[in-house]
Amino acid sequence: MGDRQLAHRSATFYTHLKQALDLINQPTQLGERSLLASPYLLGAALNGVEPGAYGRGQTLAALILRAAESLWDGPLPPDGQAILAAALGDLSAGGRYDYLILELNYFKQRVRPAPRNQVEIYTDILHISRPTHDRHLRTAIERLASALLRQLQPAIHLEQPVPPTRLIGREQLVNSLHAAMLARQSVTLCGRGGVGKSAVGAALAARWPVALRFWFTFRSALNDQLESLLFALGHFLHGLGASALWQQLIVAQWPPARWRA
Repeated sequence: MGDRQLAHRSATFYTHLKQALDLINQPTQLGERSLLASPYLLGAALNGVEPGAYGRGQTLAALILRAAESLWDGPLPPDGQAILAAALGDLSAGGRYDYLILELNYFKQRVRPAPRNQVEIYTDILHISRPTHDRHLRTAIERLASALLRQLQPAIHLEQPVPPTRLIGREQLVNSLHAAMLARQSVTLCGRGGVGKSAVGAALAARWPVALRFWFTFRSALNDQLESLLFALGHFLHGLGASALWQQLIVAQWPPARWRA
């Protein structure tokens, strides 16, 4: 994979995170619109969470906030004024400044009163120019992205399909496909986007009598490469006691470093 493709993937994740930050205080919209709110990325964090956009959005928002707090050097002060004093009093502590600029622009939970617009942020609070503010904000989002990925570790956990609460008009289809699979027949679901393929597949996975089910969704610029599929498959088989692929990937240090985003 070339440097241009790696840069594209990094830029794409940055874009998705920035879009999620814009909706962080609107959990339903965040769960509906953000690719980062998918079960692939949230993984075990969705255990016990009520299915639906609101639950996914609320979970993603909590994980983003936790990742942002990890940028702070030590315990996060309890009030906004203490955060301002600590972050602006020692600009060499970059993580504190990163948290502050994210709080001012997106979280708006601790510093009161919350700034009304970006002009107030860079003129009245940070006392910097607009270009400097934008550069600092981008750096903070990039560092937040790294912290969030360390927390999520999407390559380590297995994706869990979310079964639909209702399958209108698909019960007979699911029953026939389930019977075919129990008879060791192969099943392929085809069709245009939005017709319910994932919902039917998730329903079949939920009905499967044993835990021998592997679910992997290809997502553009996030995991649509061979190494992501093999890494997830190797981890799945390793959990079942068949570790040959997993051991080969680890021993060979595969994928090559130049492929890792």
